[in-house]
Amino acid sequence: MSLVIQNSWIGMLLLAFMLGLRHGLDPDHLATIDGMARVHGTSSPWLAKRAGLLFSFGHGLVVILAAGVISVLADTWKVPGWLESLGAWISICFLLALGITNLYGVLQTRPDDVVKMSGAKSRLFLALFARIRHPGWIVLTG
Repeated sequence: MSLVIQNSWIGMLLLAFMLGLRHGLDPDHLATIDGMARVHGTSSPWLAKRAGLLFSFGHGLVVILAAGVISVLADTWKVPGWLESLGAWISICFLLALGITNLYGVLQTRPDDVVKMSGAKSRLFLALFARIRHPGWIVLTG
């Protein structure tokens, strides 16, 4: 009996981890990974090539942690119905803004040029990403 319970826990943790890895490849996350890869493309090609893997790994760990906390709270707390709609609309607005900003950047760039990051947020992230030199910090960013 304990072997069945142990295997179901391992399976659940593996599934949560894999869903976290997959979620790490959502468009807003890809924009962050792309920014990290671009910043480190010339200064640290090794880190630039592994930015997506490290970010997704960190994100998978966060999903496992969140699932653990939620499972503990699930007995005593009921999620309000409006929270799902609110979360969806927040995601829609952020992704729409990201898409419009990216489209604007692409349309303002000559066909033979590389699209450069622009805007206050990009300058902030450019400064932050330039300071990241260790793979562990990318995992924590995820």
